Amino acid sequence: QAFDQNKNGTLSKEEWQAAVAALLPGLHSVDANSVFVRFDASGDGFLNLAEFTSFFQAVNATPPKTLEETIRLLQRAFIDNGLGLCESFQAFDQNKNGTLSKEEWQAAVAALLPGLHSVDANSVFVRFDASGDGFLNLAEFTSFFQAVNATPPKTLEETIRLL
Repeated sequence: QAFDQNKNGTLSKEEWQAAVAALLPGLHSVDANSVFVRFDASGDGFLNLAEFTSFFQAVNATPPKTLEETIRLLQRAFIDNGLGLCESFQAFDQNKNGTLSKEEWQAAVAALLPGLHSVDANSVFVRFDASGDGFLNLAEFTSFFQAVNATPPKTLEETIRLL
């Protein structure tokens, strides 16, 4: 609704491009257009709410295919829940010892993305546990967010999940 400039209940390609540019400034316009075409089930050149919603539901029902895609899904869940880096870390550090254990990480991930398999959540944990000590400190946790922003999406589905 925020990007429906003429308030007609649909998004034109131009409105879609503006929305994507605002939400994902690094996404190439060709990729944004490809996503638009996939969303536009009726082929009328506009996205209505039903097309937008049904496509996202279908994409979100598909499990992530890569570790990077899993990382992006988690990052998006943090952002969608209004959680900043320090706030998230402090909220998930249940015993307040300055690190996240695997158990604390699993609980946080389960709360944010209940459908994500624990093996995928553990893979992300291992990836960012740079010290290999079995805990994530704030610097390692921060690298989780920075790594995702440095790696562009590889597939159309991954791009869509970012939206």
